[in-house]
Amino acid sequence: MLVMSTYGRFHFGQAADALAAQGRAVLLHVADPLARTQRAKIVRAGLHHVAGNALLRRFHPAWLEQPLIASFDAAVARWVTRRRAQIGGVHGGALYCASTLRACRREGIVAVVERSGPHVDAQCELMSSEYDRLGLHRDLRGYWSTDDYRSRMLEEYETADRIVVSSSFAKDTFVARGISPDKVVVVPLGSNFPTRPKRHAEGGKFVVLTVGNDFVCKGIADLLEAWRIANLPRAELRIRAPLPDRWLRLAVKLGNVTVLPPMPHAYLVPHFEAASVFCLLSIVDGFGMVVSEAMACGCPVIVSRNVGARDLVRDGYNGFVVRVRQPADAAERLVELYRDRELLKQMGHGALCSAGVYSWSRYATGMARMWALIAEGRKCVACS
Repeated sequence: MLVMSTYGRFHFGQAADALAAQGRAVLLHVADPLARTQRAKIVRAGLHHVAGNALLRRFHPAWLEQPLIASFDAAVARWVTRRRAQIGGVHGGALYCASTLRACRREGIVAVVERSGPHVDAQCELMSSEYDRLGLHRDLRGYWSTDDYRSRMLEEYETADRIVVSSSFAKDTFVARGISPDKVVVVPLGSNFPTRPKRHAEGGKFVVLTVGNDFVCKGIADLLEAWRIANLPRAELRIRAPLPDRWLRLAVKLGNVTVLPPMPHAYLVPHFEAASVFCLLSIVDGFGMVVSEAMACGCPVIVSRNVGARDLVRDGYNGFVVRVRQPADAAERLVELYRDRELLKQMGHGALCSAGVYSWSRYATGMARMWALIAEGRKCVACS
């Protein structure tokens, strides 16, 4: 049995189901009351963890987050220890499994940690410098800026048999900090939206879309600057992200920017379908699942080099990769696609074809290959 654990649901429900669909017995430990699985078994943490998770999602009390995560992790570690004979492997979400990984090492259970983002120190450096560049006060509640969370993640990197990441960008940040390339395995995430053909109306409005929950991380300031530079008539920029007052005033001043209200992720589908181009100029993004979701809707993409989903992008075929913190580069590509609607249409078709390749089935196949290689390596060690 493969045991997966994470405090929030993230993509672990889809991942667990994809692995179960390939015939593996999978059990997901989770605290989020909204987590769902169709094929994998699910075990929810104690009532106080579930209630605490709901409280964190709604009110974000910093004082409560750390003890809840530690308590959840300790509970999973005890559960794994009691059932060690039934467990073939453990797959933990980064930040939430330090105690669980220690228990696995004691009991001789193979364990991996999945970190969708870059190395925590790389994230800290990039985000800190971005807050300084924008003249914003750093959010001290962010896990990337707290010593306790950093130490937990560093311990997880050390203890795990493998570190699973979603992109070559993320892997590079681990290797740059001295972790063996053989220990870091790239397994791209799938798309949560099925592919659907896009029809580009002749002479239709040129719409650029971006989606994210963090203004600083997702490079929204650079996108607004790129939009100002491009200065496209009869075009619209749609932003589904929170904007600080300074940039909200800029959006109003530009006049052709629509700030979308918060909405369930599934409600974004019509916006993906209406978009001519999807743009994600993140300062740091381990993957960026919205990129594959945009492609699934036949939408070409423009991403920065610090977006892990750049691995999906082929310049001129399904999108463009531009330099990070260089809004003029993105503006140039926006103007190119705005002027050449035939190229836009062709790249939309390329995006649709690319999206079909990156599925949860492919994710499960990548994970199965990793587990097989770990098992083979252990056999070799035992025989030597």
